[in-house]
Amino acid sequence: MMRNPAQPVYHYSMQLRAIVLCSCFVLVLTGLSMRLIYVQETRHEAVMAKLKEGVFRKEAVPAKRGDILDRDHRPMATSEPVSDLVLDKHQIPLIEEIHKIAAKELGYSVEATKGLTKEESHEIYYQMLASKLARPLKREPNELLAHLLDKQKDLTVQENVDSQLAREIVRGLEAEKFLGLGYRDSMKRAYVCETLACHVLGYVYGDLTGASGVEASMDIFLKGKEGARYYDLEDQLRDEEFPVHGRHVVLTIDATFQDL
Repeated sequence: MMRNPAQPVYHYSMQLRAIVLCSCFVLVLTGLSMRLIYVQETRHEAVMAKLKEGVFRKEAVPAKRGDILDRDHRPMATSEPVSDLVLDKHQIPLIEEIHKIAAKELGYSVEATKGLTKEESHEIYYQMLASKLARPLKREPNELLAHLLDKQKDLTVQENVDSQLAREIVRGLEAEKFLGLGYRDSMKRAYVCETLACHVLGYVYGDLTGASGVEASMDIFLKGKEGARYYDLEDQLRDEEFPVHGRHVVLTIDATFQDL
């Protein structure tokens, strides 16, 4: 009777290595799966928020602060939408486009624009822009020009502009090939009854958080939570988080009676 020859030692060594390798591969996949489950279940919102901030341009959408009303639900303090006009100097037209605008607006000839340096062309652009903005913003062109020539790359041209006016200004300028100007929405607190019960109502800081009076004591209800819009590298809207507006607060004060 013949016996099977003994298997060589290296055969068992290869089997052991294959088992160890497969076990390690399974452990790695299991670890990755557990990590993905953990992120999905417990860290999803935080990870997505961090990813959005790194990949997309974020634009804040302000929440409207709640009103303070008298006993008959007449507003004593309210929030009005305003916009800040901002100039992104990275987005202004190329030199060739500036020369075309100058030819149309100022009557510059091709020969006149050939010898202009980059800095001189930009100054001409800001001069034309200041001239366009002076009337709707009710400011002197020279004052605006001095402001626009500031070295800041992201410049606030004017704060607290009526939101509708800001949009009309930007759309009108874009139609005439003036680029770089945009608006950033915010809110402004307005006290309808002026000084009436001002010591009771209090006031807010610049960021619209309560500083004193009812504004401070009821701030947690009034302030709301801002939203956001996320734009990709081509400036296309990719995601939006809607703001949660603040709640109204009703007082026992009768504004009409108090104003007598």
